Amino acid sequence: MSLSCFFGHELQPDSTAFTPVMPPMSSLVITQVCVTSAFPTGGAVTLYVQSHKMPSKIAVVTLNPDQDIYHCPLQLIFSSKVSLFLEPAKLTTKLAADEKAPVFPHVHISGYYEREELNGDADDDEEPSSSEEDEFVPTGSDKKKKGGKPPTKDAKKGANKKRGRD
Repeated sequence: MSLSCFFGHELQPDSTAFTPVMPPMSSLVITQVCVTSAFPTGGAVTLYVQSHKMPSKIAVVTLNPDQDIYHCPLQLIFSSKVSLFLEPAKLTTKLAADEKAPVFPHVHISGYYEREELNGDADDDEEPSSSEEDEFVPTGSDKKKKGGKPPTKDAKKGANKKRGRD
């Protein structure tokens, strides 16, 4: 069984990298990224991830409200510290002196922290393991049938097949 806790953060384009806190013995699972609706559309933004153990960054997803790409479901699992950051799309044309630079959207990242329980913390109502299920201890009534004779080998095989054993 595992324990889970919600994770959420809002990233801004061209801001500093965000490094989520990683509790001991846990993983961060990012399940969705989406642009905020509070800002007018203005261009694409790309979410990058960089592990603290690797020198290069990895582009995860590009969201572009101008092209109706508002969100992306993900299943990213990180077991060590990472940094997340947004980069706005590069402008391909120069802006005129009177034009304003496009406003790039902020992005919400959501997911959860997951932590496996320690062996001593397991619930008592869990299903028994397969080794416990496979043990069969005959009782007195199983040993003798009518007439006081023990069951034949064929009778034992039939009983084992009913239990899924041969």
